[in-house]
Amino acid sequence: MKDLLLEIGTEEIPARFLPAALSGLHSSGQAALEKAGLSFKGSQVYGTPRRLALVVEGLVDKARDQEQEFLGPALAQAKDAGGNWTPAAQGFARSQGTTPEKLDVRETDRGARLVFLKRTPGAAAEKILPALLPELIRSLTFPKGMVWEESHLLFVRPIRWIVALYGAKPVAFTLAGVKSGRRTCGLRFQTRKPFDVPAPSRYAAVLKNHCVIVDPEERKDLILKQIHQVAKSHHGHVPVEEYRELLEEVTHLVEHPVAVLGKFDPRFLAVPKEVLITSMKKHQKYFPVFKDATRQVLLPHFIAVRNGFSDNQSVVREGYERVLSARLSDAAFFFEEHSRQTLASRVPDLRGVAFLSPSLSLADKTERVQRLTDRLCLEVLRTSSAVQAAASRVALLAKADLTTGLVGEFPELQGIVGRLYAEKDGEPLEVSRGIEEHYWPLTADGPLPSEESSALVSLADKIDTLAGNFLAGKIPSGSQDPYGLRRAAVGVLRLIESRGWGVRLTDLMAGALDLLPTDLGDRPRAARALADFFQQRWGALAEARGFRSDEIDAAAAAGFEDVVDVWARLSAIQGVRRNPDFAPLSIAFKRAANLLKQAEKKGESLTGPVRKDLFRTEAERALGSRLAEIQNEVEPFLAARDYPKVLARLVSLRGPVDAFFLSVVVMDPDPDLRRNRLALLAGVRSLFGRVADFSRLQDTPSASA
Repeated sequence: MKDLLLEIGTEEIPARFLPAALSGLHSSGQAALEKAGLSFKGSQVYGTPRRLALVVEGLVDKARDQEQEFLGPALAQAKDAGGNWTPAAQGFARSQGTTPEKLDVRETDRGARLVFLKRTPGAAAEKILPALLPELIRSLTFPKGMVWEESHLLFVRPIRWIVALYGAKPVAFTLAGVKSGRRTCGLRFQTRKPFDVPAPSRYAAVLKNHCVIVDPEERKDLILKQIHQVAKSHHGHVPVEEYRELLEEVTHLVEHPVAVLGKFDPRFLAVPKEVLITSMKKHQKYFPVFKDATRQVLLPHFIAVRNGFSDNQSVVREGYERVLSARLSDAAFFFEEHSRQTLASRVPDLRGVAFLSPSLSLADKTERVQRLTDRLCLEVLRTSSAVQAAASRVALLAKADLTTGLVGEFPELQGIVGRLYAEKDGEPLEVSRGIEEHYWPLTADGPLPSEESSALVSLADKIDTLAGNFLAGKIPSGSQDPYGLRRAAVGVLRLIESRGWGVRLTDLMAGALDLLPTDLGDRPRAARALADFFQQRWGALAEARGFRSDEIDAAAAAGFEDVVDVWARLSAIQGVRRNPDFAPLSIAFKRAANLLKQAEKKGESLTGPVRKDLFRTEAERALGSRLAEIQNEVEPFLAARDYPKVLARLVSLRGPVDAFFLSVVVMDPDPDLRRNRLALLAGVRSLFGRVADFSRLQDTPSASA
C-alpha cells in the first residue's frame, strides 16, 4: 500500500466555487478508484484559490481480480446419450478459449447451465493511475468553465501545474499541455521558485513551509484566532458567528491568512451603521469592529485578511483604508443627498422601474400589493382599522427606496434603506420597521415580520411576485430560480402558519392573478402550476421538519389549501402512529379503500344512505352504530382543528372494523346488501378522509414513535 497525491495547480479560482469543487473532487476521486477496483483506507481533499488536491491514504498496489461469468448451453444439452460432449458444449468451450472439462455448472431460473468463469488478474495501480487521474480531472464540473488551450479542456481556471505521486514515485501523464510531476508552487510573490513534494504524506507540511496552508479548516481556525486577537488588543469585538458567510468566503480567498487592523474617518459614523457594515462586508470583505458584544456601537475600525506577510504592512493597511474611504464617501453622499427627499415623494418614481415586463413597473406592483393588503385586512382577516392603516402605508412605501442611489450602490440594503429614510421622515415605528420587514423571511428559516401589518404586506408582496412570475411563464426549473420564487413560497407558507391565518391559497392566488394584466399569460394554467408549486414547497418544508413522506402525502391528499389546517392534520397523523391500535386499523382501512376502488371501477353506486334494515349481521350493526356515534362526536373537534381528538375517536373503530371484515362478505350477490355494505365502508372512508388519505401511509411505524 502507498499513499496517492493529486494536486491541480491553477490560476485564481473564485472563492464561491471552491467548496463545491473540493466536494466534487473528493466524491469523484473515490468513485473512480472504486470503479477501477483500487481499495484504500481513507481520503481527504485540500484546496486554496490556486490548487485543488486529493490525498488518498493506503491505496493498494494492485486492483481486485475481476471475475466474469459467461452462460453456455443447458446442462441437458451438454452431453449425448453416450456421455460425450455435444457440439454445443464443445463450441461454447472453444469460444471461451478452454475445454468442456474446465466448465462449471450453475443453477439458473432457466435450469442448470454450463458456465465459464473468466478470471482476470487485477492490474497494478501504477498501470491504472496514468489514465485514471487525467480522466478524473476531466470529469470535474463547475458553474462556469474556461477553455484556454488547443485540447479544449473545460476547467474552472487554466491549469498551470499538476502534482501526481503514488508513494514517492510520480505518476506520469499530460493534460492540457501540462506534464504531471512532483513540482508545485508556494505562495505567489513570496516563494517564486517551484519546489518538489517528496511524498503524499508530506504534502501539507511541505506547502506550509512555503507559506501555503492547504487545509481550509486550518485556515479558517487561524483567521478566527487572529481576528479575535487583533480585536481584543484594540478593545473591540467582532461577532464572527454572525459573519459565517464572510468567514467562509475569506477562507477561500487566501492561501496564508494574515489579519490586518485598519481604520476609517470617524465622521463616517454619522452614516447609519447598516450602510457601513454592508460596505465593509459585501464590497471589501472586511470584518466590522464593535465596541462590545452588544453590537450597538460600531468603532471606526475594521479587520481585513490579506494573503501572506509583508515587510510593508503599513502600506498594505493604508491601501485597505484608502479603498474603504472611497466606498464610504459614496455611501455618505448618497445617504445625505437622498435624505432631502421624503420616501413618500419617491413613490411616483417607481414608474420608471420595470417589473415583470417592459410595459409594467414597480408602481403597478405597489398598487397591486396595496389592493391585496386592503382586501386581506377588510374582507379576509377583518383586522382592526389601526392594523389596516399601518399595513396600507407600509404597502405604499415598501418599494420606494429602490429608486435611491444608495440601494443602487448597495442592493443588499433594500428595505433597510427604506426603514432608515422613513425614520428620518418621521413615519410611525410600525411603518418604518414594516418597510424593512416586508421582505422577511429572507431565508427558509429566517425571522418573520414582528407586526401583523408588516406580515400582511409581506404576504401580499410575495403572493403578487409569485402570481406575476408564474403568469409570465417565469417558473423555477431544476436548480434555476433567479427570482427567488421558492423562497417566496416558503415565506408565504410560514407567514400563514405563524399567524394562524384562515386563508386559502387558491383564493389568495386567484385574487393576485385577477389584478394582473390579462395579456400577461394563461391564468388557469398559472393557477394550476402555482398550486402544484406550493404543495411541493410545503412538502419539502415538512420533510425538513422531520415528517415522513407518506405522512406528508396523506395529509396533503385530504386538502392542502388551508395551510394552518394541513399542518395540524400532519402533526396529528404523526402522533397517532404511536397508538398500537392504529397500524391494524390502517391496514383495515386500506382493505376498505381497495374494495371501494374496485367497486367503483365496476360501476357500483357508493353514494346512497346506509339502511339499517339491510343489516344482516351483528358486525354490520356494530360498525354502523359506532360510525354514526363518531360522526357526531368529531364534528366539534373538526371545527376546532383538534385532530388528535378526532383521530382518537377514529382509532376506536378498530374493533368494529376488524369484526366487520371477519364476518361480513362485502361483495354479496344480493345487490341491495352489497350496495349497503359498500356505503357503510364509504362512510368510514369519508370520515377518515376529512383528516388524511390513510391509504397512502406505509405500514412501517413512524420514525418518531
